[in-house]
Amino acid sequence: GVDLRLRYIPPGTFLMGSPEGVGDNNEHPQHPVTITQGYWLAETPCTQVLWQAVMGNNPSQFSKGPDALRRPVEKVSHQDVGKFLKRLQSLLPEGVVASLPTEAEWEYACRAGTTTAYWWGDVFDPAMANTKVGNDKTGMSHVGSNPANPWGLYDMHGNVWEWCADFSRSYKAEAVMCPIGVQPQNGRVIRGGTWRASPSRATSATRGSRYDHDLADYLGFRLVLRAVKPR
Repeated sequence: GVDLRLRYIPPGTFLMGSPEGVGDNNEHPQHPVTITQGYWLAETPCTQVLWQAVMGNNPSQFSKGPDALRRPVEKVSHQDVGKFLKRLQSLLPEGVVASLPTEAEWEYACRAGTTTAYWWGDVFDPAMANTKVGNDKTGMSHVGSNPANPWGLYDMHGNVWEWCADFSRSYKAEAVMCPIGVQPQNGRVIRGGTWRASPSRATSATRGSRYDHDLADYLGFRLVLRAVKPR
């Protein structure tokens, strides 16, 4: 009885990272990236109710209140997410694989064809995402509290940082296809910003990293379903 809604993300090319003079050093240089295979990305971060249905527990800090089960699950490490995906895999039909998005797939989906700092523009709008504004720490909001981006994805900015599949890589100016970070010492990529951080940490290009065992009340994830043999 738990819904898992996904959006198909088609193959395509986009500019990954931030233009010169904008963002942090690790967001440069901006470079063309091609995603060669489409994938199905969850409309929202994984909710507490979905985690509970699959795993039988709820590790979240924000697990109290009438809308708690509709909030993103948090306090899950990358290792925890791996166990969730393995168990979810056993519930899926043959030919479908559950995983996390790569960092490139995540940013491509977040931008949804846009080139600005946020999918709605270059100026942050507090009505569009749950981040820390000034000294206000409002805590977690339930998924879908803010508008979806043009590809129907919610909470790509703010609410929880989202684990990605790969490690942080150094950008280069050359065009690349389906890049994957493979240097564990750089830490696992997290994307999207959080309710605890300022809006400047929630842009489409903002990059964070944590180690696989890390967990916090601002760390969640969004899953991907892929065909075993992509068309």
